[in-house]
Amino acid sequence: MPAVVEAPEGAVGSLASDYGPRFSEVPLNVMHGDERAFFESFVEPAKRRRYVELLGSKRGRGKICSSLDHFKDLDMRFCQLVKPAEQNPTNTLRILRALGAGRMCHVMSSARSLDGRDMELEEALRETIGGGSGAIVSCVPGTLAYFESEERKTRYVCHRRT
Repeated sequence: MPAVVEAPEGAVGSLASDYGPRFSEVPLNVMHGDERAFFESFVEPAKRRRYVELLGSKRGRGKICSSLDHFKDLDMRFCQLVKPAEQNPTNTLRILRALGAGRMCHVMSSARSLDGRDMELEEALRETIGGGSGAIVSCVPGTLAYFESEERKTRYVCHRRT
């Protein structure tokens, strides 16, 4: 028998209906720790809880992935626009490595070919930068990430000092 997951306390709107009274279709491994850490660290405080709740279901996560193309909820205290001259894989990799990025990363993207993949950072940047899709490249969970929307020149390095 599949595990039964009750709606989180205070769940409202579509989230509550996603769970239903005895929602049992949510795989227990839907939420990736890197993704949760990104939304807890780099999204506007008033919206963090909602995003984390959405990550808990396949349908909610899909909504988030679709929204990455035009995502406007970054906490700008921790996300800095990459200078236009540096908006390429080589320079962005250099910036991320200087801030502590390792060889591997996790990608959440509106592009199905990239979404949910753990991959080498250099490859992830080559495939996301200028690719026309919204993407989060998590380098150090909750501490360092790269974000790009499909809109031109909207490329950010998100960093929180530990």
